[in-house]
Amino acid sequence: MKRAKKTTPKSDILVSVRSLLRHPDPSSSARSEQQSVSQHRKIQSTFRRKYKSFRPEVTLQAEYTIRGARVRVRGRLDGLYWTSKGWRLVEIKREILSPFSNLTLLEMQEQLRYYAALAQQSILKGDDKRLLTGELAFEGQEGHLRRMEVPLESAAQALLTRLEVELDIKEDQKSHLR
Repeated sequence: MKRAKKTTPKSDILVSVRSLLRHPDPSSSARSEQQSVSQHRKIQSTFRRKYKSFRPEVTLQAEYTIRGARVRVRGRLDGLYWTSKGWRLVEIKREILSPFSNLTLLEMQEQLRYYAALAQQSILKGDDKRLLTGELAFEGQEGHLRRMEVPLESAAQALLTRLEVELDIKEDQKSHLR
């Protein structure tokens, strides 16, 4: 009796959603980490009061095989809740006094799309996968909650494309070490 050969991936790569972003949060130096955690809890509490199904700090992870490499992606979404239209993902961001640059705002939206792709692979089942919307939540200057809708239609493709780029970078780094 012949044994089937097990094929093992070329490599096992673990990446976080945050590491896939090109720039750090621009407001990270403006406030202490403790203030940021406090602000997140305050906004999450607002969502919890408004939506009974709200779940804060949702850990997401999924595994992809890209060019023979097993890539595991992890991240933690600030919140998730069910509406009559489907699941809604929430990412909380700090508001800074100067307006966000387009690049920074695009990266915030990109981060939410990556979380959507992970949610589709890890926690959402069946028809739930297509019932997905997203929003960025900001605490405004006078403490008012501002919300911005983020389209998530191309979430899976956005993540796969970024993972391809990440693999290219890692392969280039290995070739320079040789």
